[in-house]
Amino acid sequence: MSIGHKAVRGAAWTILSSVGGRVIGVVATLVLTRYIAKADYGDVSAVASAIVITVDELTRFGIFNYIVAKPASGAIAAWHCTVYHLGIGLPALAAVVVFRRQIVPFFGSKGAVKYIPGMAAVLAIERIATGPERILARDLRFRTIAASSSAAQFLYAALGVVLAMQNFGGYAIVWGNIGQWGVSFIWMALAVKWSEWLKPHKLSMDLTKKIFAFGVPLAVGHAAGSFARTWDNLLMARYFGSATAGQYALAYNLADIPATTVGEHIGDVLLPSFARMDDEERGQALIRASALLALVMFPLAVGLGSVANALTTAIFNEEWASMWPMVAVLSTLSVVRPIGWTVNSFLQVLNRPRTVMMLEITKIGMLLLSIVVLQRFGPLWTCAAPGIAFGANAILSLWMARSAANISMRKLTWGMIPPLFACVPMAAAVIGSHYLFMQIGWAGGPSKFLRVVVLIAEVGIGAIVFVPSALVLAPTVSREFLRLVKTAILRRGGGGEDEEEGEEGEEGEGERAEGEGDAPKAEAETDEPKADDDAPKADDDDDKKEPDKS
Repeated sequence: MSIGHKAVRGAAWTILSSVGGRVIGVVATLVLTRYIAKADYGDVSAVASAIVITVDELTRFGIFNYIVAKPASGAIAAWHCTVYHLGIGLPALAAVVVFRRQIVPFFGSKGAVKYIPGMAAVLAIERIATGPERILARDLRFRTIAASSSAAQFLYAALGVVLAMQNFGGYAIVWGNIGQWGVSFIWMALAVKWSEWLKPHKLSMDLTKKIFAFGVPLAVGHAAGSFARTWDNLLMARYFGSATAGQYALAYNLADIPATTVGEHIGDVLLPSFARMDDEERGQALIRASALLALVMFPLAVGLGSVANALTTAIFNEEWASMWPMVAVLSTLSVVRPIGWTVNSFLQVLNRPRTVMMLEITKIGMLLLSIVVLQRFGPLWTCAAPGIAFGANAILSLWMARSAANISMRKLTWGMIPPLFACVPMAAAVIGSHYLFMQIGWAGGPSKFLRVVVLIAEVGIGAIVFVPSALVLAPTVSREFLRLVKTAILRRGGGGEDEEEGEEGEEGEGERAEGEGDAPKAEAETDEPKADDDAPKADDDDDKKEPDKS
């Protein structure tokens, strides 16, 4: 099976599983918000989770990326990664539990203190699960990762809802996360031979230096990216209190659904796929991927912002429904964020870890600065900060890709403009229909049934309008998308042989010989100094999932 075929199939599995998980998560969130107060939700989701994630990210060092970038590095490298990943991270998580009473008050939330031990346990389990998960990603076994993720998400929803109904409050989210990551770890650990990552080997200083030199530049950039998704919660809690921070965190999670459900998983698949292409193939793949990503992501993000009012009033109670303006403003995240992910994947396989690092640091700096400036105008204005920061990051990332690979900026951006224009008629139709529904008393009325009808109608109107708009305003990329879908369906219809080949490939890759193995693939040329002789070609745990904050 070709790398491209594996990549498409991997994207399909991860996206479908993520969509299913997100549907379950939204339903669970709907129930949870009926039993958990906004302040408690803010304490656990916006403050406790952000503090623990910060400590976890600061101690990751991109260690496990080495085995993904160097598939032939074998069990010896995996053992080194396991020792350092757990030996550094677990004591750090224990320390944040010990000093939680000194840390939490700085963010204006005393209630978060009680949730930190549980959230630290969540990150500890996730950290242990990183070993088998990275081995599965190395071997392109995306189906197994997707299956474990779906099962874990279902358990989170079931356990969280049951505990919330039993008046566990914020602890329902904590225990739901513990159950989720426990199942995910067990599932993936059973799919990987223990000897591939847990069999002891003598530690080598030379290999240790290579692993850290490879991972640290990527880790700094990834940590900054993670902080861009968590530190805004801490500042919202500090400026506006836990209740507003909880509302912001939930609105952010809703607005981020298109990016995390579709865009992130496309990026997960592109990483190992880019790494196995030659330079010319990568450049063309980036141009095509950017245009196709825009065609998929832009209507999802713009559509979400357009139906924000109908969405929140249909699925949430009155206490939470008032957050719809936050969802509408924050939906700009899903327009621009996946662009940065895709380009960062491309830059990493070009051996540009420092470029990625600087882009991520710049992004977190712009986010924090925007929040500090906008907070004086109130919470809603502050919600514009993530869109500003991620938008600037997307533009800078494209510019850096142009410079690094000598790709025309016009070619990189031109394919994304028509899909954006195609969203304009869709948004106008949805907003206009909502105004009409308000005039006749359906939208925002007392009937919950009519609110749901309005939501379904607006989603349907948006879809009906966007399809012809895309075919007219973005014909080239639309035809390319339809061609790929048709090809995938035809392959699937007659793909029994391919399926067997893919499974054999997965098993073969999973049974690599121990040791450093064969020489890695040829490196991409670069003007940047190298940390060692191996060119970084992996993401810094970018498919590491954060604890569910829903």
